[in-house]
Amino acid sequence: MSIRYVPENISTYNTDHHCGSTFQNNAGEPSVVQSRRVGPMMMFKFIGAERDYDSPIPLRMCKNDFSSDENVRAWWIGHSTILLKFGEKYALTDPIFADYASPVPFVVRRKTPPGCLIEDLPQISYVFVSHDHWDHLCSSSIEAIKRHSPSAIFFAPLVTASLINSWVGNTVAFDWRQTLKIDQLHITAFPARHACNRYGVDFRERLWCSFLFQYQEKSVFFPGDTGIGPHFAEVREYNGRPIDLALMPIGPQEPTDIMRAVHLNPDDAIDMSEVLEARVTIPIHWGTFGLGMKPAVDDITLFKRNWRGGKLIVLKAGGYLEWNGEEFQSNDESICPETW
Repeated sequence: MSIRYVPENISTYNTDHHCGSTFQNNAGEPSVVQSRRVGPMMMFKFIGAERDYDSPIPLRMCKNDFSSDENVRAWWIGHSTILLKFGEKYALTDPIFADYASPVPFVVRRKTPPGCLIEDLPQISYVFVSHDHWDHLCSSSIEAIKRHSPSAIFFAPLVTASLINSWVGNTVAFDWRQTLKIDQLHITAFPARHACNRYGVDFRERLWCSFLFQYQEKSVFFPGDTGIGPHFAEVREYNGRPIDLALMPIGPQEPTDIMRAVHLNPDDAIDMSEVLEARVTIPIHWGTFGLGMKPAVDDITLFKRNWRGGKLIVLKAGGYLEWNGEEFQSNDESICPETW
């Protein structure tokens, strides 16, 4: 594994989440207890139910947007894949460009194409992976990015980083509450309230995390996959001021007995955006793959209906935000139409 960069512990670093050869979520409020009703019947019902997304959402192809200027931008490529531009450097989060988020073809099929293809991307300097689930850690996408951008550095939580390193090398491992500065970008890994399980027999053997990015007094928080938890307040406290841009996952909602302990539903995402005091929030982790059961009110409708707090911007897949000197803003062609 690459040792060019070694993250440092921040003052609150601890190993309470280490359990021998596995990991666990931190205790603390707010929390949602995993339902005891989850069993074979619930799983059978879930597998056979109508999916939460069965058709594409609005798409904007963004391959002509990329430049070498000093601007700071964020494109929602789709699902939890965000292309971030920090000055002249480009970064990707949880890149998945594949047609399926599954080891089995034709299962968990993509409904909305990505906002661009890998070959259309600018040269990627950094790739951040939050955890090992198939809709976040896509081996074919990781390997294609390495071919496209041979100098890319990959960042991931403990043991997850080892897996990625076995594919492409040049990987840096983070524990929770570790930080690293590269060029002008400060990267800090924080907890997420989730789990891992890539092969069905490796539950919690690899760590999961969220990432805070700080660049020239601008802050972007990427929660990965997570349920509600005290780590949102911890991120806000560490940043020392409101988060400039929160990339908030908003689903799946159903079945709530399975999902809510380890994912944000729309109301939870709103609550945690308020904890972050997010100045601008964009919803992610919706509209790309059918990962949950069809809810009574779809994720994005409920999120918009109940929104309160800072500025909410709902992007098309491929839409982007740009720092205007005071805050992140978008142009009309990037925004998802209200009539959709």
